[in-house]
Amino acid sequence: MDDAETERVQVSFVTKDSKFSVSNYPIYVQLDSGRGDLSDMVKSLLASDHASEDANSGPTPAEFEFLVQDELLVGSLRQLVEDRGLAMDAVLRAEYFPRRSAPAPHAELALGNLVSCVRARGRHLLVGCYDYSVAIGDIDGGAELSLKLPDAHEKEVKAVDWLTTTTDGQGDADTSCEFVSAGHDQDCRIWRWEAGAARCLAVCKGHASSVLCAAGSPGPAFGHFASGSFDGQVKLWRSSDEGTAAETGGISHQSKHSVPSRVPLRTLAGHRDAVHAVAYAGANQLFSGGADCSARLWDVEVGAESAMLRAPSAVLSLHSRPDGRALLAGCAGPQPRLYDPRSSGDTLIACFNAHDTWVCGVRWCPQPGSQLFASCGCDTVVKLWDLRCTKAPLYDLRDHSGIVTSVDWSETGHVVSGSADCTVKIFKADLV
Repeated sequence: MDDAETERVQVSFVTKDSKFSVSNYPIYVQLDSGRGDLSDMVKSLLASDHASEDANSGPTPAEFEFLVQDELLVGSLRQLVEDRGLAMDAVLRAEYFPRRSAPAPHAELALGNLVSCVRARGRHLLVGCYDYSVAIGDIDGGAELSLKLPDAHEKEVKAVDWLTTTTDGQGDADTSCEFVSAGHDQDCRIWRWEAGAARCLAVCKGHASSVLCAAGSPGPAFGHFASGSFDGQVKLWRSSDEGTAAETGGISHQSKHSVPSRVPLRTLAGHRDAVHAVAYAGANQLFSGGADCSARLWDVEVGAESAMLRAPSAVLSLHSRPDGRALLAGCAGPQPRLYDPRSSGDTLIACFNAHDTWVCGVRWCPQPGSQLFASCGCDTVVKLWDLRCTKAPLYDLRDHSGIVTSVDWSETGHVVSGSADCTVKIFKADLV
């Protein structure tokens, strides 16, 4: 076999989209071919097939992505073959699909101070800032805020999250919702936004230091939320009035001239340092992560720790898939990390290499079954990833000029990010 022959490998092209199918009979491809080369080859085969059949099957995508041996191809076939230790005479299975378009800038919100947290739900955006304020914006409404509460807290706001939302059935004008905010004043506050105005329903007191994170319970069975603090504790709170009178976590005082005050339903103690992140995995499971280099899984109903995952540095952010089968973690290091909390052995599945410094936020794409997630960091960059490729992100969003403190992904297909540059950026992203 000559040198030219040894520099080639057999590839079988397959696709789940019948509009773009070609013969899956193995063909020889240059070993140094990359995604662009394979994409040109498939487009050439499609053009040939359409010409021979005199068919009109619609436009061919400008580019294709390839899953070669179930790994997203970002380098050359040579790199993949060598990294995976594959035999040169093996037939590589290359599944292809239309390449996602790059996220397009959609809008920017100027907040006037450091943005500590952003949370998207539907077409609405919730923002916490270091000027003690909380704001609500319309993702489709451009640069205008729907509401700003200038003195939502007595100190800097560190975290916000949605608790409930109801609509008029159209997802538009008559939307009301409840949300939580938390900050350096050691309090969590529950708010109701309705008819363009917001009022504080309750102040949740119990932490002995700054509250660094908060998360509402997911799914239709809303009713509580969690918070984590610099005091090393995780606390659970009731988010509605129902049942508070008979429980420890009820309203501790209420008068005509004061906002009701609540105490925790339960305290989850186990961390040995500040708790920077909380994330629900279903209504009855909660993850927490902290400066003690651990992520812990809690049974919310009984208040017991059920698992602990070790991290190489402080855990700054967490986000779980709704079924709890996979957990994303951002740490005081450059790699977003993926864990399987169910594993009895090594729970670390993968590390994703790209950020230059600490990872401040991680967030799954909300589309069911999606392989995508977003991360942000102190390097001022937001990155979009595919789980099937750990070597490089799909896209870098480099629109911020300061540390990106928070990122989220709305059901409408928008990626939103908040930054120390005092802005929120909104991008329209392809969820397919």
